[in-house]
Amino acid sequence: MGGSRSRRVLGSRSYKNYSAQMLDTAVDLGAANLQSSINASAGLGTAALAAVYAGLILSNIFLPVFVIKWLGTKWTISFSFLTYMPYIAAQLYPRFYTMIPAGLLVGLGGGPLWCAKCTYLYVMSEAHSAISKITAEALLVRFLGIFFMIFHTSQIWGNLISSLGIYLACMAGAAIIVAVGVDPMKKFDTRGSGSGTGLSGLALLAATLKLLIEPNQILMIPINVFLGFQQAFFGADFTAAFVSCAVGTGSVGFVMMTYGLADAIGCIVNGYIAKIIDRLPLICIATIINIAILTTLLTWHPNGGQAYVLYIIIVVLGFSDSIWIVQINAYYSILFPGREEAAFSNFRLWESVGYIVAYVISPYLRTSVKTYLMLSLLVLGLSCYFTVEYRERRKKSKLNTPDVGCDNFAFQICEK
Repeated sequence: MGGSRSRRVLGSRSYKNYSAQMLDTAVDLGAANLQSSINASAGLGTAALAAVYAGLILSNIFLPVFVIKWLGTKWTISFSFLTYMPYIAAQLYPRFYTMIPAGLLVGLGGGPLWCAKCTYLYVMSEAHSAISKITAEALLVRFLGIFFMIFHTSQIWGNLISSLGIYLACMAGAAIIVAVGVDPMKKFDTRGSGSGTGLSGLALLAATLKLLIEPNQILMIPINVFLGFQQAFFGADFTAAFVSCAVGTGSVGFVMMTYGLADAIGCIVNGYIAKIIDRLPLICIATIINIAILTTLLTWHPNGGQAYVLYIIIVVLGFSDSIWIVQINAYYSILFPGREEAAFSNFRLWESVGYIVAYVISPYLRTSVKTYLMLSLLVLGLSCYFTVEYRERRKKSKLNTPDVGCDNFAFQICEK
């Protein structure tokens, strides 16, 4: 009876912590929306966002494993939220010498923040798996689905909030909620392993950098860069070249709110679909959607009477993105078990490269050229991704792993 009660307490505590963490997530997107809307003149908005992702690149290479080992996952999340506050406060006096340093600080804090969030979800999925009949991989994808659902809803209320004071209050509240409502990860982490376990100093940095040159990680780079490039393109170029032309600049916020809602719903729906469909077909569905959207952008000439086309594009794009973001994040934990901190850091690193490339080339290339570039990245990324899938499935078959039915690792159910 005592053991059963202990398992129930552990399960309820896991969900309580997960729910508390979800309340804090969406502030990130709101800050980006605010930046791009009020500091567009003289290239300050683009430069500041580029600074954010430049900071993320450096941060994801050098900081997450160190910071998480030093502070722990919980306090890394809480303190990292605070690095966003100067960026928001700088909006009160937006100049290059205020926005660029503040943007770099956001990037430096964002690496440990995102890595710690994903690591926390991974460890919680393992903890809850121990008291349920569901595999840790299944729970991870479900948790990631809810995580990104709430994250993408920030496209809705991030466009509705116009007060800098509210943003600052949200940031402070996020840090406090994590500090008070989230338990330390050591209460759940029964692995005794991880990217930073037993390592210190240069050995920690070496463990992180080693993952950068592993074949599977190198092959995953193009698809990660594509995901970042796509987000930046549709957040900036698409709204300028298509939304503004078809429905006017006043409707940009409504279009992006629709995208956020579609992406949020897709993250949940994606989890249920993945129960019966393998990961590979889901990735193929997302690819077909992306190719169809990019082809439409290359051939369609928007006008004032075709607003519905924009909303169709943005809704199906949101569903496609929900597949990519949930499945690829979860796949990283499968590819690099025991090195989750370094794995999630690498995912965010190369996604950030895609963002910054898109922001840097945005003023110099036509929208059609950037669309062709994005299509090329998709084809290259998909080819490399399929290579990784082939390598892993071949390795699995050589180990004579028993067939358990649906080979989407995220939704194999343990039978007792």
